[in-house]
Amino acid sequence: MSAEGRPPRGPGPGGLGRLWRRRAEGQSSQHVGLTREQSLQARPVRNPAVVTEATAGGARLTVPVVPGRWVSLLLRILKFGARPNFRPTRTIELDRVGAFVWELCDGSRTVKELASALAAHEKLPRREAEHSLALFLKMLAERRLLLLQLPVDTPSGNARASGQSS
Repeated sequence: MSAEGRPPRGPGPGGLGRLWRRRAEGQSSQHVGLTREQSLQARPVRNPAVVTEATAGGARLTVPVVPGRWVSLLLRILKFGARPNFRPTRTIELDRVGAFVWELCDGSRTVKELASALAAHEKLPRREAEHSLALFLKMLAERRLLLLQLPVDTPSGNARASGQSS
């Protein structure tokens, strides 16, 4: 744990499990440790505020930036705030493999299904595809480009996907 009482960020045991969050009713987001199988059952969902543009080598993601208090003050002083259409953004370039995965992150597929699709598309061993995908999804989640929907827990303690019956 870090000095603030939060789990450390970055690579290590748990991988994506620490990064994914579960929001309980009336509680704020918190880090949740997940098993490998629970992580593979999560469904990546793109942030609807991200604009995707296809490029020759992959895709370009444009993300609106919410400026902090000091940046907002600076923008007002510099009169950028007076422009009604001015919206600060940041751009992220994805290569062809990243664009392939990004297009599949629509909330209908699990991480396990994405790993299978990536392994077939790139002719990789499944374990290598899972590892590469986990690192890529972690990077996207840290940048708030997507979130990972976790399976809903059943009363018996078994995880199941949203909308599916036991």
